[in-house]
Amino acid sequence: MEEDSGNNYCKMTAKLLTSDDRPLVWIEERGPGLPWAKNINFQFDSCTLTEVPPAPRGAVGLFMQDLIHFSAKLAGQVSPGELHREKIRILHCLRLAENIQQLCKR
Repeated sequence: MEEDSGNNYCKMTAKLLTSDDRPLVWIEERGPGLPWAKNINFQFDSCTLTEVPPAPRGAVGLFMQDLIHFSAKLAGQVSPGELHREKIRILHCLRLAENIQQLCKR
């Protein structure tokens, strides 16, 4: 993790390995004047991918889907099993975020 607080800039570089020891590098950069663009460069054995293919659109937008799901929880229309699975998933994501944060401090 590189930070320049005076210029409100930070850059995170994570160097990972796949299960078959192939490198995977993830770079996040934030700062004034940097566009909110997502640039990717996936290099596979058969091709290179520089644009994320468009995702199929649902009948409503992503945030509306989330609001509908949240409303169903409030109305008691979501099974306890599904709520439990979601709680486990969220706690797992929070642990991953905490681990990333600890690794960045090293």
